[in-house]
Amino acid sequence: MRGTQWKEEYVDGSKINEISSIKTFFRKIHKVQEKNRKTARDLEHRRAQHAKQQIGVNNAQFTVAREIPTELQNGLFQPGANFSASIRISNASGTIQADDKRDLRGFAVRVETDDDDETCYDLLMTNYPVSHARDAKQFMEFALAFSGNKIKALLTLLLTQGPFELFRMMRNIVKGTGRKVASLAEESFWSRSAFAINDLVAVRYALRPKGETISKAPKDASANYLRTDLVQRLAEGDIIYELVVQRFASEKTTPIENGGVEWKEKNSPFEVIAELKIPKQELESMDAQLMERDVGRLEFNPWITADDFRPLGSLNRARKFVYENSAALRSHRSKYIPPVSLGMRIYRPLVNVIFAITKPIISWHKLPKLIGSLNLEVFRNDLRKFNLFDTEEPREWPASRQPDPVLKSDEMEGRHPEGKFNDLNCPFMGAAGARFGRNTPLDDVEPHLDAKYGLLDPNPYDVAERILSRDTFKPATTLNLMAAAWIQFMIHGWVDHKKINLSEAKDEDLIKVPTDGGEWPENPMLIPKTQNSDTLKYGNKHIPVYHNEISHWWDGSQLYGSDLETQMKLRTGKDGKLKTAKIRDNEVLPAQKAPLEGVDATGFNDNYWLGLSLLHTLFTLEHNAICDKLTREYPTWNDDRIFQKARLIVSALLAKIHTVEWTPAILGHPALQVSMDANWWGLLGKKITDQLGRFSDSEAISGILGSVPDHHTAPYALTEEFSIVYFLHPLIPDEVQLHNIKAKTTETVGLRDIIGAKLREKYKKYSMEDLNYSFGVAYPGAISLKNFPNVLRPNVRFDGELQDLAVRDIVRARERNIPRYNDFREMLRLPRINSFAGLSANPEYAQILSELYDNDIDKVDTMVGMFAETPPQGFGFSDTAFRIFILMASRRLKSDRFFTSDYTPDMYTPEGIAWVQDNDMKSVMRRHYPALTPAFIGLDNIFQPWKVLNRD
Repeated sequence: MRGTQWKEEYVDGSKINEISSIKTFFRKIHKVQEKNRKTARDLEHRRAQHAKQQIGVNNAQFTVAREIPTELQNGLFQPGANFSASIRISNASGTIQADDKRDLRGFAVRVETDDDDETCYDLLMTNYPVSHARDAKQFMEFALAFSGNKIKALLTLLLTQGPFELFRMMRNIVKGTGRKVASLAEESFWSRSAFAINDLVAVRYALRPKGETISKAPKDASANYLRTDLVQRLAEGDIIYELVVQRFASEKTTPIENGGVEWKEKNSPFEVIAELKIPKQELESMDAQLMERDVGRLEFNPWITADDFRPLGSLNRARKFVYENSAALRSHRSKYIPPVSLGMRIYRPLVNVIFAITKPIISWHKLPKLIGSLNLEVFRNDLRKFNLFDTEEPREWPASRQPDPVLKSDEMEGRHPEGKFNDLNCPFMGAAGARFGRNTPLDDVEPHLDAKYGLLDPNPYDVAERILSRDTFKPATTLNLMAAAWIQFMIHGWVDHKKINLSEAKDEDLIKVPTDGGEWPENPMLIPKTQNSDTLKYGNKHIPVYHNEISHWWDGSQLYGSDLETQMKLRTGKDGKLKTAKIRDNEVLPAQKAPLEGVDATGFNDNYWLGLSLLHTLFTLEHNAICDKLTREYPTWNDDRIFQKARLIVSALLAKIHTVEWTPAILGHPALQVSMDANWWGLLGKKITDQLGRFSDSEAISGILGSVPDHHTAPYALTEEFSIVYFLHPLIPDEVQLHNIKAKTTETVGLRDIIGAKLREKYKKYSMEDLNYSFGVAYPGAISLKNFPNVLRPNVRFDGELQDLAVRDIVRARERNIPRYNDFREMLRLPRINSFAGLSANPEYAQILSELYDNDIDKVDTMVGMFAETPPQGFGFSDTAFRIFILMASRRLKSDRFFTSDYTPDMYTPEGIAWVQDNDMKSVMRRHYPALTPAFIGLDNIFQPWKVLNRD
């Protein structure tokens, strides 16, 4: 069969090497686009090539010939089919210039087939049959050289390509651009690269005018005469082209990988396969201008296709990655990344040298605070490089794709209910339903069925009974109970594994934990497995992967929900506000109906108790206060726009409070305070950054807020390891004292009395000031062994399910393939612990651990090991957990466009930026409960224990 027997070959000898080269091209293309922008004095980046659009229409017709050979038929070439098409005709230069300048012309077609999926096929052509470059590498070297001085470019290419290649490339450029183009309606256009139909027949395609053409080019050629000609022609009638293909004949005459060789008609005759008609229309009308603008926004890419029409050759393979990233830059889906400044080239090696000198001598937390904070930066950069792994199913590279959804301008200005479109170049990254990533290298992730230690080794129930269960309450006296409620409030906006209700679980859905001799009412204890929908095939392993039911982003989804239906139920529909209700004089959240009847109606209310309710209510009130401000400033805005801006502001305020207030409270170390402040404001500090703005794109100098987004070594996702290190249940007390400030009375209540719908009874008895004060003056538990709240084991959830959270936490870590403690430390480049005495400073605990884990230190569970550690001075949890924290805490900011490139007054409004800049947890509390101000005034941090009020 003609057209077969072709093959692909890769630049630098292998697919891996070619991919590595191609993935460096996009930043080089960004440099070209930035240079073009500055040369043209544009405010916006344009296409790296084909910047000047001659016409753009979306009403063309693509009609397939009625008779075409069977081997050429596919989803695009269906005999007799008639499809709609969008057309963009352009000049090839990356800058806008007059039409009489030397240049190539481009023709882009998007055909939308009428199948169930409305598959799109992009066809891209140029009005010269061959490329100046043989392959992708040569193309990029030429493009980069000629983005600067032309004489220097020729000398550079002479050295890198040699005289013969330089002559050949320049000859093709001169022949392609030197010809006078009378009319684009009279031009032919060629694909210049090959495509595989059904992975069988390799072809190149071309467009050529159909029938006799008569030049109508204006005699007085203006700077835009090519467009004028098309406007005149289409005002009088249709413009018609026919699409022809040439089949592969041999590697010599019709090469697949060499774009610099023309496929001659004598070697491969043209076969007519379709007709393209641009219908008669008035291109100067207002509707036509809007249509042209929409077409100009499209990303045309030969890889927007289906697998039955696959691009071939290195030029095509490079186009996929380069075109995607060029489109991302000009449509604000990524930001131009400037070269590293001289200052940063000095700063980074200096920090690494300080780290290399100090690490063998002394732990980071024993160093002076500035040097210690610089060490933490090295830790973070190291973790970004070696501990971020993608678990989404890898696709064969390169692969065909369909166009990403195109957002309207107003849709880009707020957070999507499901967390989509945060990264506009990857719309579903971090959205609700996306997989959890990993911090553990995938080579080291062992499914628990294949792991060295079994799922029940040792028995989780025995571990919980002997070393976790609280013997006496051990308070964390540097914190208040609000700090414990806060982290659960945050986690509810970050992670949620899909659950199977015990009542609905089948036998194969259950993990059965023996409880011989214990007080648990059943033997075995039944724990439903985490619901996972698929597995990741990695080498010879099949790793279970789990999906986050809520958005991965730091977007306040615990308040707003992670789907539109939930969000709309919570909104009033007026002035952007969220619903509230009244109990006594308290403004609280409404109660929801079944299935959790009586529980606060909010975005996420699982494991709900009074501490969560207070914070959900507080920030619902804050949202509504922001809405009032925006309504006054922008009286013409509708409900949805006010809501979206208020949500942006609340989400940023939550992130700020967590970063610069909660974190330094629970990790009370001077170096950590410097580092967390630097995350937000940079090393220049709050005063300079707030007043004078960013001095540098560097996050180290001016903070993450407003910097360039970066996912580092993996697409953004929260991780299984991140979820596990936030198993911090020892923070919760078994009982809470509730204070009536005015009556000077105190009531002690058990935790079970303030969960679910029961907590609303307290709103009938106490004011919101009373309840917030009660949490402000109370201590949480210390995160340590033998301090897991007994009220949570056993615990009857408010949905009626009996559970033991201590046992469940251990099971979940093992089930989700978290390495045991020593392996966990090793993958974070921390030293392994050699003995139980080295793990716990308490000899009694060390002895119990040794007995539980068969005197095998490598068997210790990660959570148990972290609870056993002696943390750095001032730390509320272990140094091991902290390593995951310093990686993922900054990642939640650095990957999010709303905290980086879109953290601007245009996106947030000037008032919104000021609101985030000027407020903290104290001001939020003071705004809504001003009577509490004396309790925390003068405190360094509102998460410290408050002052006692109204005591004689």
